[in-house]
Amino acid sequence: MQRNPESFFRLSALRLGRITGIFFLALLAFVALLPGPVKGRIATSGLAHECSHIAVFSLAFLLTAAGSKRMRESAVLVFLLFAFRSILEFMQTQVYGIPIEYRDISANAAGLLVGFLSRTIWRANAAQDELEL
Repeated sequence: MQRNPESFFRLSALRLGRITGIFFLALLAFVALLPGPVKGRIATSGLAHECSHIAVFSLAFLLTAAGSKRMRESAVLVFLLFAFRSILEFMQTQVYGIPIEYRDISANAAGLLVGFLSRTIWRANAAQDELEL
């Protein structure tokens, strides 16, 4: 039986995307739990802070969603990533004694939704392009 080289490289790219997403989440957890003085050096404030949360969580979704074929898988992933970040936010309150930042949680949710909608639109356009071929 002969393998199709295109499908092999496509599968490898999907795995690489998932692995990259997992490493990205680990890095995100590491940064979230850095001590205050260290995190203060790289912290942003105001609108830039919320925009960075939106961008980071949109990217986190897009990386970890690589390879999911169904809308349901993507929706479950949004929920899991939101839970992941909410747990990190709670851990920050326990470790550093700071209040929960609801604006961060909202910005994270917005980023996940931006990623979800971007991927949904991209997949719909890709499917339409395939039909036209």
